Amino acid sequence: MGKEKDIVERHLLEFPEVHKEALELVTGQKWEFDPVCLRHYPVHVPRDPGMVLTFMEQDSAMMLADSVVKKDVLLSCLENQTRSDPNMVERLMASIANQYLTRAQDGKSPVPIVSGVLHYGDRPWTCPVSLSEKMNTRSKDFPPVFQDFRIRVVDLGALPDEVILHMKTDLRFVAWMVKAKREGRPYTVLEGPVDHPV
Repeated sequence: MGKEKDIVERHLLEFPEVHKEALELVTGQKWEFDPVCLRHYPVHVPRDPGMVLTFMEQDSAMMLADSVVKKDVLLSCLENQTRSDPNMVERLMASIANQYLTRAQDGKSPVPIVSGVLHYGDRPWTCPVSLSEKMNTRSKDFPPVFQDFRIRVVDLGALPDEVILHMKTDLRFVAWMVKAKREGRPYTVLEGPVDHPV
């Protein structure tokens, strides 16, 4: 699903209403803002393995801005995965930390950062979603000073039919296709217009 992954990433960046729906899936709540208030926010995470500085870019990052007071309100960073990534917990933790640090170094006020993973692979997500899970222990068994970190993964192929059917953007077609493929059933075309055909 290489080419399809690129198409979904582009949709999340080019069409704010699609990114908003993905944000709602990741957070499990409705957000009361107009999608036009989202703008693309280039995100690079510096890494220095040895002497060469490289960058790991997040798949889709958008800033929610209040146009009235000209103020950043929330940064939404979404990863798109077709395979389970065993390092996703650390990747998102590093990305979020880097964004807070970068804003501080640039003299900008911190904003809440919402991060998560949209998974639309042929197989369910199987990798750990928290540090405690990676360490194979329960978070309540850690010393009180340990800060666990948990990521949100939305497995589009595991969404209930009713959730997919109530989605409003083209993301529902992707979720419906992934679910049909994963369950080994024939893909039936959903009714309704395709807003952004590719």
